[in-house]
Amino acid sequence: MFHKEKGIYKKLQWGNLDALVLFVLDARNDILLQNIYEMGYVATMLRNDTEINRKFMEIMRLDNFVLLGDKVVKSVYDEAQKGAKLYRILKRDGFLNILPYDSTEQGIEDYVNYLKSDSVRYE
Repeated sequence: MFHKEKGIYKKLQWGNLDALVLFVLDARNDILLQNIYEMGYVATMLRNDTEINRKFMEIMRLDNFVLLGDKVVKSVYDEAQKGAKLYRILKRDGFLNILPYDSTEQGIEDYVNYLKSDSVRYE
């Protein structure tokens, strides 16, 4: 989205839209989705960067900003310039998921055990 040559954020037609919120769920979630918030799985593009809009996003727990006004957060921009990444598809013990390409066998086994457990991760 934020790549300097291939990104589309500058081409978005915002109209009267103040913010665009993108989020993903984890494999296991708590009822309040607190783990989604703490793991940074919410990304908010706040095009109309005003104090009241920022406060509203904070109250709604949508305050992980990746864009403020027309400025992309530096860490997000730097990561976007790296381009596409490789991932693995995990299909094991009835689970299907996407994992980093460099995942170790032990890391995969630990993740599958986590998926089988009743716990929810928060970091």
